[in-house]
Amino acid sequence: MALAASITEFELLHGRPRPAHADRVFALWGKPHTPEALRTMELSLAEAEQFHSAYPIGTEHILLGLLAIPESAGCRTMAYFGVDYAQARAARDEIWELLKLTE
Repeated sequence: MALAASITEFELLHGRPRPAHADRVFALWGKPHTPEALRTMELSLAEAEQFHSAYPIGTEHILLGLLAIPESAGCRTMAYFGVDYAQARAARDEIWELLKLTE
């Protein structure tokens, strides 16, 4: 999926991003984030730790964390493109099984 197309589709579905309200922003790693972003990162960490406590958070974990929050704009955008949590989890599991075979 092309980035420009994703941004355009997101804006069509949800409108242009608007400045966040001060009461809905917090600092994570010294940068401002929304509560949904914090929840996504918490879920991403939990996904990564399922396999190994020292395994870093990868893009697959962030995607699964994002898809686990149905009310988030990111999840709704991915749903528009036909991607859901179960599909992403199955694809990740399949790739992990293939990687295990090469070890």
